[in-house]
Amino acid sequence: IAHEYKIALSWSFFATSHGKGVVDGLGGTVKRLVWSAALAGDNYKSAKDFVKLAQQETKKIIMIEITKNDIDNSKLKLENIFKVAKSVPETLKTHSVKVIDNKTKKIIKYD
Repeated sequence: IAHEYKIALSWSFFATSHGKGVVDGLGGTVKRLVWSAALAGDNYKSAKDFVKLAQQETKKIIMIEITKNDIDNSKLKLENIFKVAKSVPETLKTHSVKVIDNKTKKIIKYD
């Protein structure tokens, strides 16, 4: 998949890091900003309203609305990719997977 779609792929499995990444911090910040604005009287009733309010509250975090149509299109593309994707053996023992090139994957396993 990485070679065909020219994307870098890696995945690390760290239970202790769950919910502590940059994305989680950004999401928490945006939710707090929108919640504070809502408490001050601004209303939002849809995802579109939430994004608009978040965009007003911060210029440092780029917010976009992902529509159902966007999700459906991505889902279709991913389904086609995963139909031909090969599985990684012994995933329960796997700690980290990184695609090096078309024929080489770096896999670190737990003992």
